[in-house]
Amino acid sequence: GQRVIGVDVNDGEHVDIIADLSTPSGRERMIADVKEKSGGKIDAVVANAGILTSGGKFTEKSIAVNFFGARATILGLRPLLLTSKNPRAVVLSSITAVFPVSPEVQRIVDLCLEGDEDGALKASKDLIDDPTHGPNIYAASKHALSCWIRK
Repeated sequence: GQRVIGVDVNDGEHVDIIADLSTPSGRERMIADVKEKSGGKIDAVVANAGILTSGGKFTEKSIAVNFFGARATILGLRPLLLTSKNPRAVVLSSITAVFPVSPEVQRIVDLCLEGDEDGALKASKDLIDDPTHGPNIYAASKHALSCWIRK
């Protein structure tokens, strides 16, 4: 008798809510729609959002979706989870979370952990085309997420 509420940026077979987790408004809409569809109570959340590239190019959206989208999902749905007798939350990260990063990329991680989305996105955008740092934006998003979830 369990019901799963699927959330994705694109419509699909198991998608109940279409929301762009790369934007604050998309995250807010997702939370409101889950609240409405669930009747204000959920038993579990699986935060499994992730993006590496967009159009074959590394993108700062990795930070917006992978860190800020996942964080907003957990924080925004927490009140609904607290209505359950046995609340559960799962956050998926990546093996890239344990890769060492340069000080420039670590700055992105630090900005994420400070909650500075604008700063983290700007720092990511500044490095995205750099062949040394650009590929590590995804790793930074997953490293920040893993650090945040452990707090």
